[in-house]
Amino acid sequence: MGTWTGSAASVEFTAETNQVRATKIVVTVDGGGLANPTINPAAGTYYGPIEVTITCGTGGAKIYYTTNGSNPTTSSTQYNAPFSLSSNATVKAISAKDGDVSDVVEATYEFATATPVANIAAFQNTADETVVKFNNPVNVLAQNKKYLYVKDNSGYALFFGETGQTYKNGDVIPAGFAGTKTTYAGEPELAVVSGFLPASGNSPIAPEEISANQVGHNMFAHYVKFTEATIAKVDDRNYVLTDVNGNTCAIYFGSMGVSAPGDLDATYDVIGVVGSYGSENTVYQLLPTSIKRHGGVFGWGSMQGTSDNEDVTFDYESIVVAISGKYMYAMDDTGYGLAYGDRTGKTYTPGDVIPEGFGGKKITYKDEPELAETHTGFEAPSRHLTKDELHALAKEISLPQVGHDTWAWYVLFKQVYIDTQKSVFRDANGNEVPYYNNTFNCAFPADLSKPYDIYAVVGKHNDYQILPLEVNVEIPEVDVPCIEDLYGLSSGQVGHFTQPLTTIYQNGVNLYVKDECGMYSLVYGSVAYNDFANGDFINDAKATWTEYQGAKQMVPVGDTFVKAGHGAAVEPEMMPIEEVSQDNVHFYLGFENVQLTATDAANTYNMVDETGEMLVFNKFNQSVTIPELSADKTYDVKGFLTIYKGQLELYPIMVKEHSDYPVGDVNGDGEVTIADVNMLIDIILGAEDNSEGRSDVNGDGEVGIADVNSVIDIILS
Repeated sequence: MGTWTGSAASVEFTAETNQVRATKIVVTVDGGGLANPTINPAAGTYYGPIEVTITCGTGGAKIYYTTNGSNPTTSSTQYNAPFSLSSNATVKAISAKDGDVSDVVEATYEFATATPVANIAAFQNTADETVVKFNNPVNVLAQNKKYLYVKDNSGYALFFGETGQTYKNGDVIPAGFAGTKTTYAGEPELAVVSGFLPASGNSPIAPEEISANQVGHNMFAHYVKFTEATIAKVDDRNYVLTDVNGNTCAIYFGSMGVSAPGDLDATYDVIGVVGSYGSENTVYQLLPTSIKRHGGVFGWGSMQGTSDNEDVTFDYESIVVAISGKYMYAMDDTGYGLAYGDRTGKTYTPGDVIPEGFGGKKITYKDEPELAETHTGFEAPSRHLTKDELHALAKEISLPQVGHDTWAWYVLFKQVYIDTQKSVFRDANGNEVPYYNNTFNCAFPADLSKPYDIYAVVGKHNDYQILPLEVNVEIPEVDVPCIEDLYGLSSGQVGHFTQPLTTIYQNGVNLYVKDECGMYSLVYGSVAYNDFANGDFINDAKATWTEYQGAKQMVPVGDTFVKAGHGAAVEPEMMPIEEVSQDNVHFYLGFENVQLTATDAANTYNMVDETGEMLVFNKFNQSVTIPELSADKTYDVKGFLTIYKGQLELYPIMVKEHSDYPVGDVNGDGEVTIADVNMLIDIILGAEDNSEGRSDVNGDGEVGIADVNSVIDIILS
């Protein structure tokens, strides 16, 4: 039972399995008034105590209920917390708010006595349709959704249904659970009823090594393993497994959450349970719970054959081919893949080579495998490939080849047209494939009347699509001294900076810079093998420009944004809030002694000084620490001005409590000198206390060598 709340012309619900057996489906459309309460669990017969919860979709409504079958009123017991039932009862409930009272809803519960069984063998010898209650615990072999395979000292069994619990191999399910004994596909099965509790312990169970010709009735529900097996495809989910001795059995990829491997020429170590299919002429088949390439060597090509939620470690170094935020597409000697998440805080750019030993949890998303958000072992790149070296790795494919077999590939499309009206790429034969350009922000040329060579990765949302990375186009370069000169060029035209740019702040694909003319810009896109710091300068940068939310920003061209040295750090321009305008978008600004309060929106704050107020949106919240805010304190804020949906906002890179001491005055003597550098080094080494918090000079929430550099920059400037 579920509730969807919202406003829409239509709502589509999708079942979690391909087969649904329903006795009743009730859809209630609420016009927005007082909602009727909902009682859980559903009315019915139970074989042990239950916990009843009552909810209402109308905020602020109170719930009143009875358990004796009488209709409740606002004088009845008010519902405040779940309550237990262990004897027959009819629960009735109403909701009430502002004088309105809902309809009465009810649920009748009957409690029956189940036939006790001592173990799995006793359960299997019980007549079908008998409700049984286990008096002893069982051990979990494997679970996926409604499929739960278990064992005890007397045998093996399949339990089918919603247990309300998530178990893993080796978990001990406490005694007291109940279900109906049935026979399905030639084997006894427990249709789950109630009473499943969280695991009371865990002792992992090793699979039995058997041969493929042993898969049958005598091994039903056993947890088994095959070493160095091959797999051949019959159809989308049915395959044939051949063991190392040439014996065969059916293997089915539709029950236990494991996808078939993509490389059927390799050999695999396969673990699974033995299942059955078909009430007549029953077929026994292996239901895999884990597949790993034989030999224990793991890479992107092994992901398809690995069970969901399994922890994996990569034995190959990976080459980053595309990255934006949490999305990173990579390749190794075995294939291609997607890592989604923060990669343990490491920053990479296309062409970076990540050392082996990283890993995480494998999941399936949109029918394709990926390394889930929880990552481990990501280290700094061991080396970096140039743009030309990376291009040489792209596989040339045609548009009709975009699909499951090329998902996550780093590819090159030769001579295709870009249709921005339909958001498709089109070849000379009229074949079309959709593209999505919000992930990697690829700059398109102004002239779309001719075809281009395009580097991309193959992604998937609801359908397979192209994620463009770079359009290979020959455009003459124009020398530009300053950012304003670049913005004066036609969109898509390449500007070559003849004067250095100074970097201020980098966060992933966002790099803020300032030129020699005093102009600021956001550089959005992949920049070369650098972690830029405030004061680094770049020579001979090349860029185009694009427009976002009415503000121009730079798009880097090639590997030209390379650190060429370090100079004085850029200090923010201090100004009152009332003077901030759209002309200052992407400027590095500072505000002192302001009030700061959190709003109802996540990561969003209201900043107020004597002249006005503006929004502060902590876009870079993974690296910027917001102190605990208090109405009794004021704060100093540094950040970059942006515009979103017509509203000016500040992206902060430093927020700290206001102090009358100048920034960098670590020892509190009112000056910033070499004495502050010495004291800061002593603090880092542990020889001095933290100087009342003044040692975090750059405001990143940590005290380290970066703060020493900041103090030196202040002294030099």
